[in-house]
Amino acid sequence: MSNQELHLEAQNSQDRTLSLTDLDQTMVSSDHSSYMTVHDNAVEFIDELSSHDLSQTFGPSVFNDLTDDEIVNDTRFEVRRVLGQGAFGEVYGAQDSDLNRRVALKQFKGEMSQAIEACRNEVRFVGRLEHPGIPPVYQVSKTIDGFPYIVMKQLEGEPLSDIISQLKSGDLKAHAHYSFRARIELIIQLLRIVESAHQSGILHLDIKPDNIYLGEHDELYLIDWGISEEREVAKNRSTLCGTPLYMSPEQSQAKPLDVTSDIFSVGAVAYELLSLESCAPQEKSLADLLEALPTFQPKVVDLHYNAIQGYSPSEFKTPIMKSIKRAPADRYQSTGEMRYDLEQALDGNFLVKCPRTLIKMSINRLFKWLDKRLRNVMLIYALILTFLISLLSLGALIGRAFG
Repeated sequence: MSNQELHLEAQNSQDRTLSLTDLDQTMVSSDHSSYMTVHDNAVEFIDELSSHDLSQTFGPSVFNDLTDDEIVNDTRFEVRRVLGQGAFGEVYGAQDSDLNRRVALKQFKGEMSQAIEACRNEVRFVGRLEHPGIPPVYQVSKTIDGFPYIVMKQLEGEPLSDIISQLKSGDLKAHAHYSFRARIELIIQLLRIVESAHQSGILHLDIKPDNIYLGEHDELYLIDWGISEEREVAKNRSTLCGTPLYMSPEQSQAKPLDVTSDIFSVGAVAYELLSLESCAPQEKSLADLLEALPTFQPKVVDLHYNAIQGYSPSEFKTPIMKSIKRAPADRYQSTGEMRYDLEQALDGNFLVKCPRTLIKMSINRLFKWLDKRLRNVMLIYALILTFLISLLSLGALIGRAFG
């Protein structure tokens, strides 16, 4: 789809012009200059000459002035590949010769003032958040041209959007690895990260599969905090930002935001991960999508049928559907509440809402009762044995009667 320009009026603010390449890409109001789009799943290897030129850009090693003959590198970073590109810069995968580790270099470009503001906005939240699921910033510096860049942990793995694409395409290996239980466990990981940010007073505001990264051992990372905001600021300011397919209705209307907006986005990701269908309106234009979002009611998540996986488990529908309610007051008021309900559902404790959940609840309770005491197993065994003996006796009697 070609870029579309849309003029929207936010509450208590001037008209804002938005530019969007696709409905699953992040958008922000044009006066929000402190934003850079990063597609971490885009990998492009760099030829030797370009790598040398880029490596020179980030300056020399701090050990250059030493007289040790073993110090032979004239640059600190050996840039090896492009990890992502955006409106305000690029992200490179590199080898850091000073720290002897692989790192990600996020370089900010554009107007100098915009580049500095984009860099500041990126690090002011990540730098203060302490969680294993948030890639740390190692350093903030400037290139030889004076543009800011940050040195971050380089992630090995793939974005959740790639996993969802594999599941949608019917990849049997992906379906075997990412069972429904495994998918819910990923959402619980995500909720723990978002919960940590909320406890620090920070809203992410752009939670989507492209910004959720899975490591080599299925450890989950939440990346790209470029449009994040202080909770108290977001609650008192109208800002149009986020990704249309995953943004909350209040985001689409440029209303003040709270933790319930992030919870909606987590729910939208969970909905798609389980059902392999989007919970957003199926509109083809940005204007139509934003207009439909506030009132659109998606299909219940466990009613979507997929030829490979069938229907998603009904025990998870209540938490997921509650998280994507249209009105913020009707959603979970904290990520901890949603996490608790999903954990309870995984453990077999969930609300009975339909025949499927009634049968599953009964079976789960039976299994837990059997696990409680050995004599319970022996009792069931005795009942089954008695039933079979009675059945055989009845058969014998019938046989004699008609024999």
